[in-house]
Amino acid sequence: MDDPGTLYCRFIDSLNRRALDDLDQFLAARVVQHALEPSAGIEAARRALAGWLEAVPDAHLVIEDLVVEGDHLMARLTATGTPRAARGGEPSGTQVSMPVFEAWSVRDGRCVERWLHVDRSQCPPPPVVPQPNRHPSLGPGNRG
Repeated sequence: MDDPGTLYCRFIDSLNRRALDDLDQFLAARVVQHALEPSAGIEAARRALAGWLEAVPDAHLVIEDLVVEGDHLMARLTATGTPRAARGGEPSGTQVSMPVFEAWSVRDGRCVERWLHVDRSQCPPPPVVPQPNRHPSLGPGNRG
């Protein structure tokens, strides 16, 4: 059985290889995830990770710092990739780099609980798309 640090490094390697079928080697069946969209269970984790990899097809994670204390770990990573355009379009061509912070609680050689924070503050804002004026009181020449 791997120590938590080795387990986590193997997990990140599997994500970088897009090997989502290997998740059961790293995550417990009832893993609890605390993230932007909290979830429970390995299938929910698989769906969330697949959605992320679809949204950022060239995503790559690099572990910058990893601290292990008993059955717990904290990691600081850098995620890079080129997000797809809004609504699943083609990649925008603008690569982004985002700090990621993750903590794990490990039991019986699997992550049973994980906390994830992706710092999107360093990403460029999405382009502003002009919207048609839908409110009749705000038509041309009538500013309300």
